[in-house]
Amino acid sequence: MIEHILRVVRGSDMALTAREICCALNGKPRDYCMNVDGSGARCVHWYSRPRHEKQRIRLAKPDCRVNPTTVLKYLKRMVEMGLLKRWEEYLPDPMSKWDHDRHTLYYVTEDQLRKRLAKELGKPLF
Repeated sequence: MIEHILRVVRGSDMALTAREICCALNGKPRDYCMNVDGSGARCVHWYSRPRHEKQRIRLAKPDCRVNPTTVLKYLKRMVEMGLLKRWEEYLPDPMSKWDHDRHTLYYVTEDQLRKRLAKELGKPLF
């Protein structure tokens, strides 16, 4: 599993979120978790919102080979081993009440992180 995750992250030109890594491992498009059943239901593993937010989202269980909790466990272990780097940033999120939400990005090279932040925030940070 570690080799597959490394192949996905190294093959990307930008830093990826855990959800995007999970979609790539399962052979799904990047936005698959936003519309699991074809009628707007989101993935039950990635899109649970806090109780204080009024926005209600219909959730569905996806038909994925790789369990998302397994992906998160391996990502944590890979960061501890030094194979991946991790960066937490508030990025635009249309589902959030505040239009931003905290996302964790995983990357191998600093260039991947720069490209992702420049795309999401509109300007390079460093």
